[in-house]
Amino acid sequence: MNLKEVFLTNNDCYKKGRMIKVTKIIVHTTDAINPYLKRYVQPNVYGIGVNKYKNDWNRPGIAKCVGGMIGLLDDGKTITTVRTLPYGMRNWGCGKGKNGTYNDCADQFEILEGDTIEYFNKVWKEAIEYSAYLLKYYNLTINALTTHDYVGKIGYGSNHDDPHKYFKKYGKTWTDFKHAVKTQLMSMTDDTFRYEVYGTGDGILNVRDGHNVNSRIVHKLKEGQQVLYRNDTSTNFYDGHSYWWRITKPSIGLMGWVNSRYLRRV
Repeated sequence: MNLKEVFLTNNDCYKKGRMIKVTKIIVHTTDAINPYLKRYVQPNVYGIGVNKYKNDWNRPGIAKCVGGMIGLLDDGKTITTVRTLPYGMRNWGCGKGKNGTYNDCADQFEILEGDTIEYFNKVWKEAIEYSAYLLKYYNLTINALTTHDYVGKIGYGSNHDDPHKYFKKYGKTWTDFKHAVKTQLMSMTDDTFRYEVYGTGDGILNVRDGHNVNSRIVHKLKEGQQVLYRNDTSTNFYDGHSYWWRITKPSIGLMGWVNSRYLRRV
């Protein structure tokens, strides 16, 4: 998986900034033949390229935004997953149905559609790896993985048929996808990842002895410093507003809780 972070900070969804407890992961496809990330994601970093038409999603007045997108960099060869919203931030991705909306409980991502089997095979593999990564991140089981199509049918989203139509075009099914994600999950034996501090505003991230802002500060990390996080149910806590992680920094004997919004994977 080639994972980058380019938050769509000018999108109204990002500016709203509402945090949720994620219990579902929704897979979308765009239903438009354009595999290039620059169509939706700006600015031009990591080789994304420039959207000369200025119709990307990093601007106000766009009533939609998902947590991630998978497609091509501007070189036309490199498949990349771009994280476009902070983890745990409410997406505007699946619309609303008669019973409500899974926007209130789901992290979501778009697979950008292309028109070749070569591209499909690459983006299929990337989407499987990203799905497994998200399930691990939020401590969810394979049953939390779903589609825009299903969410609409049960009345918690708009009426769309993605990703089934795109999968079917290349001889794949949702059952195939879920099976592959489950297999990927079973192969992920080491859940410890390295993260760095970023986006704090004042350059400092407080490490606390508990998972809330009232807990005692035990250390202050500077922007750019790296820590380790092992994802399991004992190290991940949602307080109704943010996800708190218990991190370690073995070089100085540090263990404590931080707001995960200010960490990004290295």
